[in-house]
Amino acid sequence: MRPVSDMNHPIESRHPRPAAEAPPAVPGRGIVLALNFVPEEVEPAIHAFWRSAARALEARGYLLVIASTTPMDPALNSLPVPYLLTDFATRFPSVIDPAAAALPDPWFERKVLDWYRCTPALARTCVQTASAFFDQLITAMRPAAVIGWQSTHPMSHLLLDVARHHDLPTWCAERGWLPHTLMFDVAENNHLSEINRSLLAQSVIERYAPGPGEIDRLKQRLLSDKNGRYSAAPAQSGPELRQRLGIAPETKVFALFTHSEPLLFPGGGALAELHGMSRDSYLRAFEDIKRYCVEHGHHLLVQEHPFNRSQPHELPISGEPGVIALRENVHTLLDAADHFIFTLSTVQAYAVAYQKSFGLLARSFLHQHQGPHYHGDHPDTPAFMDAIVAEEDWPARQARIENRLAFFQAHFLLSIEPAEIDGSAERLARLMQNFERPVQAGLDQAIDDFLRIWSS
Repeated sequence: MRPVSDMNHPIESRHPRPAAEAPPAVPGRGIVLALNFVPEEVEPAIHAFWRSAARALEARGYLLVIASTTPMDPALNSLPVPYLLTDFATRFPSVIDPAAAALPDPWFERKVLDWYRCTPALARTCVQTASAFFDQLITAMRPAAVIGWQSTHPMSHLLLDVARHHDLPTWCAERGWLPHTLMFDVAENNHLSEINRSLLAQSVIERYAPGPGEIDRLKQRLLSDKNGRYSAAPAQSGPELRQRLGIAPETKVFALFTHSEPLLFPGGGALAELHGMSRDSYLRAFEDIKRYCVEHGHHLLVQEHPFNRSQPHELPISGEPGVIALRENVHTLLDAADHFIFTLSTVQAYAVAYQKSFGLLARSFLHQHQGPHYHGDHPDTPAFMDAIVAEEDWPARQARIENRLAFFQAHFLLSIEPAEIDGSAERLARLMQNFERPVQAGLDQAIDDFLRIWSS
């Protein structure tokens, strides 16, 4: 199967046909089907990892096929898919008969409604169309394993659900909690990951002790990544930012970092409850935090996730004294602030290197007993803020957080630093070789038939 180099064109059949005189191909050990959402210009190392993984899998008799929402290297076997689940209905309007198609589960239809804010009719049609697309793709390809991308994303969620209906082993990939890493989780890429759901992982983490110098190397890795996960302005020193904002050196400063919670928890439900934060509680806590800072003469610097900016769900700031919305390099804010507050933001990993007390509004990947201060452990927001400021037991909490993050780096994450990409790809390929489902001789025809149906 040859890649489709231009992802904006309709799906086309471009996989090679064997020459008439060529001997029959020996069936491979299996196909690994994976999703990719990240453009190469955003994180080139992810695309370098996919290239290395394809080579490592091929050496073991496997074929990596990537369904991607963004252009891939022509050397990779790739298939274009829309990024928005709602685009399936408009891109493939006549492939299926909605009247005859299976209806989506009501809970998934609600998830699409909440995520995209679309009409019920569009939610139902797009789920029916995308379900049929992935079901027919998996039927034609007969993969041995399926890897989604970003577990809470509706399209990834749907693909993995379809794959499980086919009794296939599944993982969900995502950019890792540490810079220049990836995670491949059998559960979720968040607080509900296998770290918190696996008895084996819990047993290992309880016995884990970082080696000599490991924590120092971890902090250096965090501090040396000056850009963060998204493009940003060059880092400034904290005193420079304070001076620019007119904040006196003796004034206490909080920095609040959000994630894309409005997309994750718009309608509440189990996901919100298990993370301890619904949209309503999130907004109430923010109002309480602003009030606390104003009453105590503190400054509150609010850094929204890039996906939230200029959206209706951006946190409301209405001229409260000392409450400032910023778009800075995360290291500038981490250096400037005395304390931090996080929702699910991965910036909390970087914060560990600054050794300042911080709190969580939601159960996120660093949440643990006696770890970061957690809003839900306190009777109200002022008590939560008082605990962060007091710092009475912060050294012990900091040590537990560092230990957990070092465990993630050592056992749970795959490094995509240039010198470590090949080793990480080998590690993934060794895992995949536990699952064998030989490629059938009729694969070419099956893929041809699929592409013919889904070409627009």
